[in-house]
Amino acid sequence: MYLNLDGFELDPQGSQRLRELLSNSSSPAADALISHLIDLGAKYAIVEDPYIDKDYSSDYQAFYSSAFKDYERTTRRAHIFASDVREKFGADLAKLLEGEDVDESYLGYIVIRPLEQGPIGRTVLKFPKSTDTLRVRPMVRAPFNLHLFGRGFCVNGAPFIQQDHRISACAQAALWIADRVLHVRHQHTGWHSMAEITNLATTPTDAELTYELPAGSMGLSPLHVIRALKGLGHQPLGYYLGDKSKPEKDTAEQAIAPSLPAAEVVFRYLDSGLPVILGVITPDMAHAITAVGYVESTAGQCRPGTTYDSFVRAFIVHDDQRGPYRYMPLTKADVDFLPRDRLLIDNGKVLVVDEVISHIFVPLPSRVLIRAEKAEVMAHDHLVRQASAASEGLIAEIESEEAKGKVRDFHQRVTNKLLLRRTYLTSAGRYRHHLAKSGQQVEIGSTMITRVLPHFVWVTEFLDPESALHPEHHYRPIIGHAVVNATSTGGPNSDLLMIHSPHVLVERDINSKDPKKREQASVFEEDGPYAGRVRLESKLRAR
Repeated sequence: MYLNLDGFELDPQGSQRLRELLSNSSSPAADALISHLIDLGAKYAIVEDPYIDKDYSSDYQAFYSSAFKDYERTTRRAHIFASDVREKFGADLAKLLEGEDVDESYLGYIVIRPLEQGPIGRTVLKFPKSTDTLRVRPMVRAPFNLHLFGRGFCVNGAPFIQQDHRISACAQAALWIADRVLHVRHQHTGWHSMAEITNLATTPTDAELTYELPAGSMGLSPLHVIRALKGLGHQPLGYYLGDKSKPEKDTAEQAIAPSLPAAEVVFRYLDSGLPVILGVITPDMAHAITAVGYVESTAGQCRPGTTYDSFVRAFIVHDDQRGPYRYMPLTKADVDFLPRDRLLIDNGKVLVVDEVISHIFVPLPSRVLIRAEKAEVMAHDHLVRQASAASEGLIAEIESEEAKGKVRDFHQRVTNKLLLRRTYLTSAGRYRHHLAKSGQQVEIGSTMITRVLPHFVWVTEFLDPESALHPEHHYRPIIGHAVVNATSTGGPNSDLLMIHSPHVLVERDINSKDPKKREQASVFEEDGPYAGRVRLESKLRAR
């Protein structure tokens, strides 16, 4: 057996050829995948045949190898490039392994399984491109390394896969996407195949799972999703927002968090770089998808609000039925601002976050013990108390009249709810890394960066609702931020660690036995806006 590399241009004829390789029948996921490649500027494809895929081999061993029907044991893998690379791959091996032009051109790969019911296997492609009006935020991504004909490549993206209707349904595909990107990026959990995910979700087997064979092949309940996340090594956090396809009174009685806006809840975890599994319920379906990023307006707020999601037009989701990198509008008003060919559509209707999201599942690190909204409330409540009780005392310590005016203005904004909050989870190391590059006033930044912190912290940034994106670095300037211990459940007196507002820094020593030293406020004559955190696409090299 020899390896065959079949290359062809992705002109209309070549695109149709690739489409037929993905599926020879009607497939919205395959159509969406080809459309995504065209948007990325794909020019050339190389199909590697045969390819031994670890994921498919695991599923083959678990199910297909014992079936009466013969299934092929190997797959094919299509490599996608933004330029015609036939000359590179037609050259001798020494030249093939030189130069970076082919690296820059590499857009990703698609594993094609020999399954009629779910041919799109493990797939990693780059995120969509930003436009003049929409900034794509690739929050959930990892560097996937691979080799083709002796040359190493690396693609930075969110993995995608289809269900196969035999050992997996939409929930397992959503779980696989969430688990695999965290495994590759952080290496904190093990590698798991779709078959293993199904086994974790369906053990022990309950009555609901016995209604279909094999167990779990027609879908999982919320309990099974939670069970799988725990078995995969994550700390599952769930929200039930209610079934919006039912009468409102029935939904409110059953919902665990009916008053929380779905977009606001999802955004905080997604902005933390965590994949979020979304349960979607409409009159026609119950489905699971995975949010992997978001699309932010390059202008001002899209709608009134006091949280950062008011700048966001859509979540970027992987839907195993409808394809990778689909845009799910936050509200109906956002639909017309988004490209029609990327919208998440079911039976001709655009699926909107605030209308169809019923469940939210987050695979948190095991040491995180505080919900995002609770950390944000701690930070906000402290500012409210400071603005009402300590404002004039702090101002009296400042000499500059200009600085005094900024403090009064900030406290007035807090009182009148005219500040935006952005809360995300990060590690102490990454927090310091960002703070060092943020341009914060040196004396304040030096004090905050040298504080001893727990491994995980919640950061809440405070910003003006009218703040504009930086034209080059694409961040919005902030005027303060708070740091909350994410690894404890002791309450505001032990979890709020630091809070910076204009010209004022409050530090809290939660281990001090002297109540007078537990909280100390310092004032600074010099201060100003600095960069809010932003996750940009990094340049990665294959290894």
